[in-house]
Amino acid sequence: SVTVTFDEAIDPSTFTAADVLIGGPLGSTVSLVGNPVPDASNKVFTLNLATAVFGSYTLRVGPNITDIAGNLQNQDGDTIFGESTQDAFFGSFTV
Repeated sequence: SVTVTFDEAIDPSTFTAADVLIGGPLGSTVSLVGNPVPDASNKVFTLNLATAVFGSYTLRVGPNITDIAGNLQNQDGDTIFGESTQDAFFGSFTV
């Protein structure tokens, strides 16, 4: 599993497996088992991977996820929320 932490509470109904793209070793795509699972704060979510092998992974989350006030992600901090490339979170991890 992979843990994703937001800086504020997220509306869990807006964060689904469709909002996550994980690229695995050798260009494979990794699926999630179910939707992201929130903790009690709705800031920390667990992504359960269907499969995982040793190697490097890329991660894209969002941007169509909202906080509890209904605001879309704004990763780049400008005045436009929910832009497809600019407001998604991109990261990586290694297994």
